[in-house]
Amino acid sequence: MSYIDPDLDYSNITLRVGTDCSGIDTPLLALKLLNINVIHKWSCEIDTFAKQQLLLNHSPEYFYDDIFTRDVNTLPDVDLYIAGCPCQSFSSAGLKQGLGCKNGLIFLEVIKVIKHKQPTYFIIENVKALLDKNNSEAFKIIKTELNDLKDYTINYEVLNTKDFGVPQHRRRLYIIGVKNSKPITIRKPVIETNILDYLDTTLPSNKEKCLIPRRQLVLNDVIRKKGIDLKDNWIITVGSSISFARSYQDLCPCITCFCNYYYITSQERFLSIKELYTLQGFPQTYMIKDITNRKHYKLIGNAMSLNVLYFIFVSLFKIN
Repeated sequence: MSYIDPDLDYSNITLRVGTDCSGIDTPLLALKLLNINVIHKWSCEIDTFAKQQLLLNHSPEYFYDDIFTRDVNTLPDVDLYIAGCPCQSFSSAGLKQGLGCKNGLIFLEVIKVIKHKQPTYFIIENVKALLDKNNSEAFKIIKTELNDLKDYTINYEVLNTKDFGVPQHRRRLYIIGVKNSKPITIRKPVIETNILDYLDTTLPSNKEKCLIPRRQLVLNDVIRKKGIDLKDNWIITVGSSISFARSYQDLCPCITCFCNYYYITSQERFLSIKELYTLQGFPQTYMIKDITNRKHYKLIGNAMSLNVLYFIFVSLFKIN
């Protein structure tokens, strides 16, 4: 975890923390890396396997299975509130239903929590596509609701994982609110990364099994278009159709819930589950539940990038 600053010690800070759409609760790990004293008041997650892995690594005082079936007035008070709202309603790869479906309405439930609990800090994460023209009406409603939070200064930041010490091209929108404060600046660290540091180079090649004919066609198309050398560290999403394949040298494409066919050319195999977690910033010590790879792909793809949250917190708590 090369992005950890050993000179930073926030052990004098104690925070009551609540998370919704918690996934596997990446923010709690980032806070602990800064030695912040976390009082984990609640998590909320509807996915059974995400809940199991969350509870393997964290111990919230309360756990809610559904954001719609609880009474917001009974939620514990918190200083920091974080929500990773479902992205399917706004994603360019989703159904683009905006606020007109249950997943989209979760955004408004999250804002309701902020209005009722008045945390000192809040962070809402979603896809960059929320800012696109197709989602303009939904985003207008969201901004109107957020602007009603009169005591908050709110930042809208599109942050890329690759700019924060982990080689993954993943742009996400972070809506960051701070009560009674000046605007914050998220400072990007000066960190050089090497993709090989995130790979297990002892794993064997599995080229024949990985590159069945239709995946080989995708790879061949990328080779033709980009003139790549297969000995270099290219990661290519060969499970996609040719038109949707993503490929980068020394950089992982955005990890999604369908990250099972991310082919690393120099290693002649797909990225492993452990490598995918690492490319989301998770430490080697992170405990992974014994479930199927397909279920892990969903957990990893839905997770927030730990390194981005780490540097958001560094900037957030330096303002006081």
